[in-house]
Amino acid sequence: MAGIPLKDLVKIRPLVQRIESGRFDANDVDLLLIKLRPYAENRTVFREISDFVAHTNARNKGVTCDSMTGFADAMRFFVEYVGPKRTLDLSAPFPSYVYRLFRSQTVLANAPELTRRFRQSPQTLLRKIESNFKVERAARLCHLRPGKHGAEFIAALKYVTGFIHSKPAFDLTDFHTQLRDVLRARDVQFNESALAAQSDRVSLALLCLLSGTEFTFPDGEIARCTLATESHYRILEGKRRTPIGVVTSDPSALGHLQIWGNVNVVSDGKQLTVAYPVITTNLDPHEHCAESLFQTLSEENEFGTFRAEFINLEPHMAMTSSFQLIPAAVK
Repeated sequence: MAGIPLKDLVKIRPLVQRIESGRFDANDVDLLLIKLRPYAENRTVFREISDFVAHTNARNKGVTCDSMTGFADAMRFFVEYVGPKRTLDLSAPFPSYVYRLFRSQTVLANAPELTRRFRQSPQTLLRKIESNFKVERAARLCHLRPGKHGAEFIAALKYVTGFIHSKPAFDLTDFHTQLRDVLRARDVQFNESALAAQSDRVSLALLCLLSGTEFTFPDGEIARCTLATESHYRILEGKRRTPIGVVTSDPSALGHLQIWGNVNVVSDGKQLTVAYPVITTNLDPHEHCAESLFQTLSEENEFGTFRAEFINLEPHMAMTSSFQLIPAAVK
């Protein structure tokens, strides 16, 4: 495999050295990604994040977009079919998002169970879905091709949509692994231990880059990535009663920093906004967020004193010179 042209290598190596030394900022990370983007090849996570840098406007492709589109389709299917207990009639044209749902849920299905019950792997079922249905993109409809059916095939489709699954597009540890792979593959000299020591700080720069990005889905819906934690608050003292009446002292932790996908699902002219973690990290918010982002509130409830800590994150965040996250408007 060919290396990187010298005119680019003389720009890349100093960027890597700055990151290894810990004397870098988000702009250095952005520039490194731009310079290495042409060499991503099949490294999907590295390519995805590099594309975030290159295309700051609303995006409509990539593994993050695919993940959020699948989640939006699943929520719409729940609203239109599962909730009202409406049967999907495959003998008549149906919304094309359901076709996308068949494909995305097949990828997420339990492969051994799918093979055991229906004698076909997810890859086999995907091929059948693609060959047995015809999508009319302009009308946003899909229909089963004449003669293309079978009890086992239909049963497999019901199985993969019977339990709606979703999972994050990726974890940022995947990016760091693939970054090192790119550097090795293109003969860029780097100090592996020094670069690994800066992984958390590089991840913070990436979170600032990823948060606030908008996506446009195939049916025109808009989604946005925002920085969040697994829980936006934690209970420090006392208990609370949940809306369903359960008494608990959870959540007791904020969890890790994450990128959440906030998805607008449009169904029958009505809009429903749902959210889920689309990119995960192992970063502790107390270690990497400025103190000004935390707020403690106290009150009395039916169980006595109740104290909780909240974290206030904004769609657009920035990284200080001491590698702490703050709202971008403050920097």
